[in-house]
Amino acid sequence: MAGADKSSVELTHFGRKSGKPFTLWVWFVEMGNDVWVGTRDDERSWARNVASNGRVELNFGDGPRPYVGTLGSAAELARFEKAILAKHPVSGRLIHWKTRSKTARCFRLRPAEPPPA
Repeated sequence: MAGADKSSVELTHFGRKSGKPFTLWVWFVEMGNDVWVGTRDDERSWARNVASNGRVELNFGDGPRPYVGTLGSAAELARFEKAILAKHPVSGRLIHWKTRSKTARCFRLRPAEPPPA
């Protein structure tokens, strides 16, 4: 996959009401053929926007590409958190500890289908 050697990706999400783009860097993991991102605080704006409209762009350094995000299940969240801790063993545990009172959420990101010709 495009970002196998990277630890974070530039993610652009779009406002729930305004549709305005917002960009941030997030950790990601690849599980199967999908890119997964998550947060330890489901009240963060980007997580709320992705949960609401699923519209995302990822940039691994080769330009933004459209993706569709879907909310992961509890089992997928457990897999995602395990994968993040494997990829970021020290800082991942620190963030997990500091945000233990928050509600975590993860998203499966798949490339958006091109519009029909």
